[in-house]
Amino acid sequence: MRAFTLLSLAPFVLGQQYLLNLDCTDYPGPCNNDCYAAYVANKPLILNYNGPDGQAAARRRAAGCVSSSPCTNGKMATPNTDETSCDEYPYASVVEGGSGAILRCTQLSENTAEGTALSGFFSSVCGNQPCTFMITFGNPGGGQTPYCLDGGGANDGFEYSYQGNGNYQLANRDLNATEDGGWGLHEPDPADYFPPHLRREFLLADGSRTIVSSRNLTASYDDAIFYSVRNGTVFQTHVVKELLHFEKRLELQDPALRDSSL
Repeated sequence: MRAFTLLSLAPFVLGQQYLLNLDCTDYPGPCNNDCYAAYVANKPLILNYNGPDGQAAARRRAAGCVSSSPCTNGKMATPNTDETSCDEYPYASVVEGGSGAILRCTQLSENTAEGTALSGFFSSVCGNQPCTFMITFGNPGGGQTPYCLDGGGANDGFEYSYQGNGNYQLANRDLNATEDGGWGLHEPDPADYFPPHLRREFLLADGSRTIVSSRNLTASYDDAIFYSVRNGTVFQTHVVKELLHFEKRLELQDPALRDSSL
């Protein structure tokens, strides 16, 4: 994910671990890739920004988002012909970025929008100083961010990881599909996959909903501040309540709960 310069606002200093609430309506492609990395591939959720350490370009190359782009030279399949920009998670701007990142081809405008949001967060909330943060997924849905809500988690054929020497492979672990043998392509590793009904959804004070990336089922978010960046401005909001059972969006409800209501 590329970061872009944004006019810095007064920094907020409200704790050691921040929550960056991504707006999935603004950049659904990168948000979808982030959700695959978080919920299917079990990539790091707690991210560390070191300030402008000069390492982002090297981490981006190590991740495989290089020039010429694998999204335009045939190295990676693209969902649509206009999705020509290589997106990575963990981001190249954080310490956890680089080798082993999950890659997906996205629209350049969406990749730029998420990068701008990250830059705004780093400058305005972190003050361009080292900080630790976790992302949350705001307003996923509309069919454009299936990995934030998907109950299967299988790689759709567009999630990659870089193997070095110009080689990219689909990010997956092929599982034995049946007891008798045979292989199911792109199936998630059960040890890494975090099913939708365990994902925690919250109603925020600004009226939006967000899904936290964390797999911690008991952590309290009652006093947490959620930061978001919209049109170059940093906003902050807080939790009204955690949504439970039938309050959650349908895709995040426990299947057993849904079946019992039939």
